[in-house]
Amino acid sequence: MSEKENNNKPKEKRTSITLDSQKRMFASLLFSKETPDDIQDIRPEHFDSIAVRVMVKLFCDAFKEYPTMQTASKIFHQRLATFLGNKEDKDLPISRDELADVYEEILLLEGEDFEPVRDLFRELARQQAHNKAIDKIIEKKMVEKGNYDDIHRLMIEAYDTGSKDGGLRKLSDIEAKDVEWLWENHIPLGEITILAGDPGIGKSYFSYFLSAQVSIGGFWPDAPNTAIENGKVLILSTDEDPHYAIRPRS
Repeated sequence: MSEKENNNKPKEKRTSITLDSQKRMFASLLFSKETPDDIQDIRPEHFDSIAVRVMVKLFCDAFKEYPTMQTASKIFHQRLATFLGNKEDKDLPISRDELADVYEEILLLEGEDFEPVRDLFRELARQQAHNKAIDKIIEKKMVEKGNYDDIHRLMIEAYDTGSKDGGLRKLSDIEAKDVEWLWENHIPLGEITILAGDPGIGKSYFSYFLSAQVSIGGFWPDAPNTAIENGKVLILSTDEDPHYAIRPRS
């Protein structure tokens, strides 16, 4: 490899988290059936292992398109196989053999206990955010210039990264997400919908109507010719009962 090519090769910035731990972190992501609470903190650039970084990017891209862990994992395996088989791509940041070796090592971790590395995603995100903030402060010579407000802002942003309370988010950073509907343009699937209104207006009756349509695979009022997919319904009630919500109260 020439000196120019070597200079263009992505550098591995060292962190306190070992390569073995990074492999286990990705394995915990790959084989997880539930979405981690800190999924928003998982970013490719946080990993100093180039092989793990490449795989994390492929997985995160798949998760953005298919936001369930099992589907994203399946898509990841397919795309990595295509990635490894694409001999025409000359701009890979790592050799295919090295990437394949790390991938095989990660596959061997399936079924292991990943509890010890669960919190490392948040730790790694915070560590890298602080490193990035400090690098920027030094690069921009903020201390010498007395830009203390900017220093404070950068460090607050770094501190909020990976915070268990969610930290602060810029509204401009929030991306649009397609809605999956239970009832088109009325009730989203997998979300909490609040029915509000005066007493006696029919909130309970309407909720039981929705439950009935879902349980029998009926139809919605604005689409009488389109059958909906039937499913199971769980009703949790504190002060209402079908006997006097459906029938007039005495």
